[in-house]
Amino acid sequence: MQSQQSESPPTFLPYLSKRFNSLIWACLDADLHKSAIFYAERYFALDHGNHDARHLYATVMLRANQPHSALHLVNLPPDQHCNGCLEIKSKCCSTLGRNRQAREALDDILKNVTEVPSLSQEQRTVRTFPEEAVLHSRSGLTALKGNLPDQARSSLLRTLALNPMIWEAFEGLCCLGSVPEIEELFPSRPPPIKRTSPDEQLTTRPTQPPVPTATGAGFFTPDTGNAGNLFRKPEPVNALPVRMGRLGPRDSM
Repeated sequence: MQSQQSESPPTFLPYLSKRFNSLIWACLDADLHKSAIFYAERYFALDHGNHDARHLYATVMLRANQPHSALHLVNLPPDQHCNGCLEIKSKCCSTLGRNRQAREALDDILKNVTEVPSLSQEQRTVRTFPEEAVLHSRSGLTALKGNLPDQARSSLLRTLALNPMIWEAFEGLCCLGSVPEIEELFPSRPPPIKRTSPDEQLTTRPTQPPVPTATGAGFFTPDTGNAGNLFRKPEPVNALPVRMGRLGPRDSM
């Protein structure tokens, strides 16, 4: 049997991870827990072996008041967990009232304090005031709970127009039965155009056969047999004889 080789991760994964990190933390800072869970699930499913994705997913679940689900993500065997898993585990145990287990997790971290998760070393900017799209989302969801469907629909549509990544607005519009088309929120982009210098255009442009152009000269070009004389009488052509009947009285002059 041939040994199965592990597939190498795609090259775009590091860039996608940065995008997921910034997007999920922005949702957490704005208290958009449903949006944060939605993207954290997909990030973790895409990069299941990445501990940063695991930690972020568990943090989102803990912020969303789901400590049991968060604990399940980081409660790994000793040979698989890291200090990041133990730190989140201690928070989950404290929330659940399991104070002894929380202390044991912290003691395990103190045995090797030099191990620091890579995600905790990154710096990020935290917004002290929510952006306009978040305010529209809160306004729309509040109107939905207050039985104001028209105001809710207007605010939620405005939310997606400003930031189509807010999942709460999608769910609110689904409840109202007014889900916009995907093409309206994410219009298709035109294909990219490669910019080249004039020298590259001359070297890379394929040579094409000359295309005949209609100048009108062919209509006034004399026949080769007329020696250039436009008014020369053409040569008689041997035509078939045509027989005509006898002329009647009305056909005569």
